[in-house]
Amino acid sequence: MENKPFIHLLKSTFGYYVYDVNTNQIIAVSEDVYKYLDGDNFLPDINTQRSVKQLIEDGYLKEDHVMISEHPVSEYYSSYLKHKLSHITLQVTQKCNLNCEYCVYSGNYYNRQHSDKQMKWDVAQKAIDYLIKNSQETEQIAVSFYGGEPLLEFELIRKCVEYVEREAEGRKVFFNFTTNGMLLTDEKIPFLVEHNIRILISIDGSKNIHDKHRKFSNGNGSFDIIIRNLDKIKKSYPEYCNKMISFNTVMDPTNSFDEVSRFFKNSTLFDNMAFLSSTISDNYAKNKMEYSEKFIEESEYEVFKLFLWKLGKIEMQYVSPLVLNYFLTHKRIAKMMDYHQKSIASKNHRGGPCLPGVKRLFVSVDGNFFPCERVSETSGATSLGNINQGINLQKALELLNIEKKTSEDCRKCWAYYYCSICVSQADDGEEISKEKIKILCDKVRKQVEQELLDYIALKELGYKYELDY
Repeated sequence: MENKPFIHLLKSTFGYYVYDVNTNQIIAVSEDVYKYLDGDNFLPDINTQRSVKQLIEDGYLKEDHVMISEHPVSEYYSSYLKHKLSHITLQVTQKCNLNCEYCVYSGNYYNRQHSDKQMKWDVAQKAIDYLIKNSQETEQIAVSFYGGEPLLEFELIRKCVEYVEREAEGRKVFFNFTTNGMLLTDEKIPFLVEHNIRILISIDGSKNIHDKHRKFSNGNGSFDIIIRNLDKIKKSYPEYCNKMISFNTVMDPTNSFDEVSRFFKNSTLFDNMAFLSSTISDNYAKNKMEYSEKFIEESEYEVFKLFLWKLGKIEMQYVSPLVLNYFLTHKRIAKMMDYHQKSIASKNHRGGPCLPGVKRLFVSVDGNFFPCERVSETSGATSLGNINQGINLQKALELLNIEKKTSEDCRKCWAYYYCSICVSQADDGEEISKEKIKILCDKVRKQVEQELLDYIALKELGYKYELDY
């Protein structure tokens, strides 16, 4: 074509497609139209020319690109920070009773290590007051407790929960924390049940797999203790267990995916329980993580079975619980494509950044503010302020508008809407790094392309997304 449209071409066993960036829609096309749009010197016949003309008349194949890199809420961000905060995470301690090898505090990462620091009550109180004061336009608020191991500071958690319930009386409040499960004792559980505190428990699989990484400082594994505690909770509080407890599984990609999956599927202890799963993170890590071919093949097969279940071809019992959250990506794509737009806005911002200091706010043991718990606490690049001075608006705007670091490249990128690169991945320890972002770009584009192809496959096979707004 004489003028190059802002599109990305997709090909699968189902046919040929155009992802039109301006309208954020996927259109099925003929092979000849695909070849013509691909620009490989294909000479179109009259039918191909008519098809392309029809696409243009229907509002597709525009050349429009973003002209100014600026997040849509930038103009109102000061007001957002003062009125729309919805979630704080309190780092109640940097101590832990385990010494897990892949933990960000293990010493195997550049940005953190365990210490004896713990949050003082006055710091927690000021953080909670900050949440309540700056969340008046938010329907519900949430407080998370983070470590180290949060339950080492159970009395502080108790005090925080009671204070929030008193000071935010009449408002909808959620509490949650992630734990290694070692301290889920008979003395603590009744309080957690009484206050409907959600718990995400870390367990990585069978005894040999779990104990490979999740162990005490003396080298002993933690599997037997966590199973014993889980068994007691399920017997004593079955309803709470089913509604308020879920599991976090960190996969070692040098292990067998199948072995981990079989353990959870075959144990009645995990029946009807929700799972989050991820692989060991190498962000800020001293050593990069390698994936075995076996792990990749087995995990991809489980995703395939997930799709078969969604299409009604197999029963849910044959699907690994570890891949169920993978489908959330496809629901997000379906939601975005359900919103029909004519063209990309001239002033816009790629996907990736959250709303730092609004959607969530991480408060360190010392009362310093960061966008979330995934970022480095030792880098000035991600610091947002503190409990005494509040949030630095200029710094928050810089993190919100991360696209400005690579604006020329971002505006040309077909994966603009679906980019997932955030500040935690772009931080080099001193600043938000243009080089780190660009290194990740190809990986993100490949991931987005696969997600779009999966989305196409499900749609072609008749799957109807149920979109909850």
